[in-house]
Amino acid sequence: MRIVGNIEHDRMKITVFQMDAKLSVKFENAFAEVTFKLKDNPMVNDLESVKDWVDQRFFEEAEKQLAVLHQIAVEAFKRKGKQAEEETFDEII
Repeated sequence: MRIVGNIEHDRMKITVFQMDAKLSVKFENAFAEVTFKLKDNPMVNDLESVKDWVDQRFFEEAEKQLAVLHQIAVEAFKRKGKQAEEETFDEII
């Protein structure tokens, strides 16, 4: 599997991969990731066609799914009596 390219987004990291003739698109945030596999689809077969396929509504729906996955993890920590740690970043001055 190799990285074909990335799609710019301000809240998610989006990476396009290729393995043989199959593409996959991975959406990531600080807490979760979701991957869509595109098998031998003539409409979506290279980086540019993936960028065209992933429209604004797709971004919004992918973000919702990542939020759901994050909430599942938070709830699991709560059931175990632990608080999920929020990711923090060092302050750059």
